[in-house]
This record gives sequence, C-alpha cells and structure tokens, in this order.
Amino acid sequence: MIAPQKINTYVINSKNFMRKGDAISKAVGSSHMKFVRMKNETQQGYLAIHKMRQNYVKARTACIYVTRGLLSEFIYHANRGRAHVYKLKSEALAQDSQIPGSLKEAISVLKALLEQLDENIKKLEILINQHGSAKVVPR
Repeated sequence: MIAPQKINTYVINSKNFMRKGDAISKAVGSSHMKFVRMKNETQQGYLAIHKMRQNYVKARTACIYVTRGLLSEFIYHANRGRAHVYKLKSEALAQDSQIPGSLKEAISVLKALLEQLDENIKKLEILINQHGSAKVVPR
C-alpha cells in the first residue's frame, strides 16, 4: 500500500472530518484570507441566466461541429464559424445535392435545433442587456 502524501501534517484526500475542520479554522484565522459577501437572490438569478446562455452556446457549438463532420463525409467542407456552416447547411439541403435522404432529414433536425438554440440565446442576451443597463446597486 502506498502511503498518502502529507502537507503540513494534514493528509490529502483524507476523510477525517476533524482534521478538515481544524484546517478550515486555521485558514479562517489567517491574515491573508479574503471573504466574499453572499449573493442575494437577484444576483443569483442573473448568474443563472449567464450560465444558461453559456450552456446554450456550448450546445450550439456542438451541433455546428456535428453538422460540419457529417457534411464533410460527403465532400461538403466548411471553414470554421457559424456563418460558414449555416451557408453550407442550406446548400446541402438543396434538392440537387448528392446527400442521401436520411442524412438530409438528420441535418434538417440539426437545423431546427440550431435555430431553437439561436432563438434561446438571443432571448437570454436581451435579459442580460437589460440587466446591464439597470442601475447597479453599490455594495
């Protein structure tokens, strides 16, 4: 058995709650410890809006990469960026494209998902901009 590493006589990843409590009390008592005020409900709400927007952007990016990957298998290559993929997607969904019907259906589903994500991101950006123009409360 490998001995656990020790730092300042406290075991890392130890499940000993007494030692953890002791370490926390020492940290709180130190002079270089900085404390942060708790967020109120309004601040937490705006933080949630930012987190939701961030997750929608991640999902949109994932859909864009999936679309690029699927279309690149059928010699439809796009540069990086949303605009290039959106343009390529419309070309691939055209009637004269050489893409199988099942893939066209899958890409149309991705297109609908991307449109919904774009709409949700725009709604959240409006909320964020409204918050930014609101009066800031001093601490």
